[in-house]
Amino acid sequence: MARETVSKRVRDRVRQLGYEAYDPFAAMPAQAYSHAVKLFVAPVRDGWMRILGAPEEETIDVMADIAYRAFGDETFPMCLLMAITEQIGGQPRLDVIVNGAKHDSLVSLMPYIRPHFATDDLRRALSDSIDAVLPVGKGDSAAKPTAIGGIPTDLLPKEMRDAAKSVNPGQASALSARLGANLLGKAGGANSGDAAQSAARKLLQGNSVNWESDPAARRLRAVAQVITLPDTWRTPDYIPVRDAYQLQIRKSRNPSMSLLPGDAEAMAAVKDAITYTPIFAGKN
Repeated sequence: MARETVSKRVRDRVRQLGYEAYDPFAAMPAQAYSHAVKLFVAPVRDGWMRILGAPEEETIDVMADIAYRAFGDETFPMCLLMAITEQIGGQPRLDVIVNGAKHDSLVSLMPYIRPHFATDDLRRALSDSIDAVLPVGKGDSAAKPTAIGGIPTDLLPKEMRDAAKSVNPGQASALSARLGANLLGKAGGANSGDAAQSAARKLLQGNSVNWESDPAARRLRAVAQVITLPDTWRTPDYIPVRDAYQLQIRKSRNPSMSLLPGDAEAMAAVKDAITYTPIFAGKN
């Protein structure tokens, strides 16, 4: 199914839910809404279509509705809904949806098991016994983060790299829901080194998912490792895509646009962000 068709289905379903489309990346400011859904449709990877949502409960709820309502026909043989939210007690949400209905995960995913794995591996990945499928590597707790919020650490401003060194590595390697242009701008300001490092530490220490040790995250990783999902099934994250897209679309409109501190790093974090399809909608 073409990405344009997927995007249309998503837009149509969001509109049916009472949301009105808006463009937050337009030259003129968009209308403010008290409720909003923020999505990107990614390019096809290895036969899979990925829809990224903002790390917000309302967006995740709408994504669940879309998974069940927008793709329940023969043109989309299966849809996976994967999420980790505080609303469900930090547990992983893994819905396998076939023809608009939730199906048994083991039975539905068996045709997608990688050649070097077996049904028992998938069963363990779906249960509490995932160590045999995805063992915790020795020294994981001491590993240095290579990316923060989806942005490689070597692309971050010096102030943020310095801040990351003093943060628990397990937290620093996680997804941060707020890492983006606002903090990068602060990090580049005059005499902002101490403030930037303090802000970075607060960001890195809170509201994150540790994909190496968090049980819910490891459960999803284990399942993804056993079935034929592409390696990019969870990357890049929504925040880096949003920030890179915003800058790349502005740059395409004005090639001579001056970059602020941190802009080049944000654009480099997701080089093809402009190829993603944004779907934003709101209601009051």
